Amino acid sequence: MMDKEKILEQARKKNIDEGAEHSKSKGIEIGYKIFLGMSIFLIIFNLFVGEKTFSVQSMFWGFIAAEGYTSYQFSGERSSKFRMIFSGLASIIYLINHILYSIG
Repeated sequence: MMDKEKILEQARKKNIDEGAEHSKSKGIEIGYKIFLGMSIFLIIFNLFVGEKTFSVQSMFWGFIAAEGYTSYQFSGERSSKFRMIFSGLASIIYLINHILYSIG
């Protein structure tokens, strides 16, 4: 097992700025929450006004599929694999619906 000094030395050699990495990670986390919140809001709003939400739902499910993929790569959990597969399929189905609806 590596001690703290060896890990810090390796990070210095790789020129990794932990503060910048932490800041970037927090920004991604906030962006993730805002994207999900706005997507859900737009889907519900469009339901009330009678607009089709195929494009919004396609992006929403695509985003969830990408998150499931990275989660599965890291953890190997079956739930992440199923989330990736089913949300990916939902994204493709909504994308096809959006295209078909758009071209008439």
